[in-house]
Amino acid sequence: MRVHNPLDKILSKETKVKILRFLCKTEAEWSGRQIAKEIKVSPAACHKALRELNNEGALLLRGIEKSNLYSLNKENLIVSDLLKPLYERESKIPDEIYEGIVRNISSLVIKDIVSIAVFGSVKKRKERPTSDIDLLVLVKNSENKGEVEEDFGKVNEKSISRFGNTVSPYIQTVEEFNLKYKKGLSLIKNILKSHRLLFDTPLEELL
Repeated sequence: MRVHNPLDKILSKETKVKILRFLCKTEAEWSGRQIAKEIKVSPAACHKALRELNNEGALLLRGIEKSNLYSLNKENLIVSDLLKPLYERESKIPDEIYEGIVRNISSLVIKDIVSIAVFGSVKKRKERPTSDIDLLVLVKNSENKGEVEEDFGKVNEKSISRFGNTVSPYIQTVEEFNLKYKKGLSLIKNILKSHRLLFDTPLEELL
């Protein structure tokens, strides 16, 4: 491995970053074609990146019949001390963001909230750096909506400061949510189809 600035080459391309993330997560041997399919890149780009990572000492290569199998070189200093801790920390970012949002809601307000769920591009893993964090926030009744909306303004300020993302709450009463579901509103159907519950009651139990 390079003694000075080894990450310049190891993390020089997005394909390499994806390969290393995948292998750190799975900790198994994979063929180049399998890896390309799993991380959704072209086989040619994947094989080129794999060869370069192997040359840098980050990966091990084992030939078996007509296939080459790649795995992490766990004994490599860069892998064990830098890459594995880095990807492990990265994997915790979504939970940290979601827990932070709920934690920053005022204790006087959260008692009026029935459910919070994230949906949209962030939930689908298709977000951009500036994408909003779309939240469905269900409250007990219409009298609670104003206070909840005001409190989420403060939550949003903290989110922007900490993570750089705007929190965009879609605040509805449980009754409104049910009514829009019964009317077949596409937004509600999409939320139910793809969401992650962050707080309290599962959405399906409210229908």
